Amino acid sequence: MGYSSETGGTMKTTLSLLVFGIALYGSSSNAATPAEAAELGVHKIDRLLTLKKIDPSFATQFVSLSATATTTGFDVMGMEGAAPDGSARMISMSAGNDGKILTYMQMGTKDPITLIALPGKNALTLMELSMHCVEGELIAGSKACSEYTDAKLYNEHFKSAALSAKKDAADKIIGADVAIQGDGLAKTLIVSFANDGSLIGITEK
Repeated sequence: MGYSSETGGTMKTTLSLLVFGIALYGSSSNAATPAEAAELGVHKIDRLLTLKKIDPSFATQFVSLSATATTTGFDVMGMEGAAPDGSARMISMSAGNDGKILTYMQMGTKDPITLIALPGKNALTLMELSMHCVEGELIAGSKACSEYTDAKLYNEHFKSAALSAKKDAADKIIGADVAIQGDGLAKTLIVSFANDGSLIGITEK
């Protein structure tokens, strides 16, 4: 079979378009980090609360957040504290590769045994601020998160975050601690907030 210049030109054009398409696809990929997916999960919960589509207790009793990478994006889970029977009210969410929440499902109906009574910013807000911290953003004007060298590791390797009330020597609630763990990281990042949402400090344990 003969080879024509027309056929050769068509093949070259097709190959060029294919290579260009692959390069374009690769350059436009903006996959989120697990922490970013978790943060978007918190935003979704806040939106669902505004629309009154989930239990209002998620605003005040939100104590656990996790994000796990999947083949198509992330699984994000938010939970309240344990109920008397060991169950917990939770919200399960799936996110795309960009971290945006695609689906959600609320599970559980019982209130936690131990209720959180933060006098200032609610638990959901402080959990969101902890995600902003590992992303290196300003917290109430403080640059501490962006200047904390290892904080970015918990952004890239985020696995879970657990919130607990922070008390002084007189057992008075002065804010909250958010303990953040990273996949493969030996230490835990503790981000401490005052009741008004300002940053008290960052430590690793």
